[in-house]
Amino acid sequence: MKGLPKNNVFKTPEGYFDHLADNILEKKQKKTTQMHYIRWAAAAVLLIAFSLSIFKTFINPSSNLTNTYALDQEMELMIDQGDWYAEDILSLSDDPNAILDEIIEEEWGAYEISETELEQEIWIY
Repeated sequence: MKGLPKNNVFKTPEGYFDHLADNILEKKQKKTTQMHYIRWAAAAVLLIAFSLSIFKTFINPSSNLTNTYALDQEMELMIDQGDWYAEDILSLSDDPNAILDEIIEEEWGAYEISETELEQEIWIY
């Protein structure tokens, strides 16, 4: 401790407090304007992304139908050739029960069977 100089280490530069308030306000003003620009830029990006997603949906709604129709035809061809079986198609689906329900509705929808007739059919077999 004897070797350390006895200078005041807490000495401030001359004129520091004269311009301190102006410097603080200037920095705050810069940050505020930057935040406004960032908010406007983020809002613009979100608006553009939302607009493009909606625009994309309206541009090619028929292309999805065409692709689905071609895919259905290709699947039917592979089933007819014996390359694929019904289990293969159902394994590709997210909800195979919905597909089976649609097939049952298409095949048996025209028939009107009462609950009692249905119960008798079940008990017979």
